[in-house]
Amino acid sequence: DLNGNIKWRITTGGEISHYTSPSAHSGLILFAGNYSGVHKLVCVNESGVILWNFTVDSMIKSSIAIAYGNAYFTTEHRIYAVNLTTYNEVWNRCINGTISTPAIAYGKVFVGTR
Repeated sequence: DLNGNIKWRITTGGEISHYTSPSAHSGLILFAGNYSGVHKLVCVNESGVILWNFTVDSMIKSSIAIAYGNAYFTTEHRIYAVNLTTYNEVWNRCINGTISTPAIAYGKVFVGTR
């Protein structure tokens, strides 16, 4: 809370990238997780209850950008768009490695790669 007291705590599981940060939007908090080597985008509510998770191909490398009702993020090999209402993949594209957080503007998604 605003006084520094812990309200709840959730583990990210195993190792995650130190380049990723949680993101919040409309009462949802999204973050990278690693559960027994299975990498996931995890979504919790403001009370810390896990609402859903989405399995990805490899370690999430970026922070999560949110726009147009989707979460956008990169892994070691792909960029993903996941719908925040249906929890389904909207699209993904192959990329050649990045730690760049996607930027969204004018209906387009921009991300740097090698």
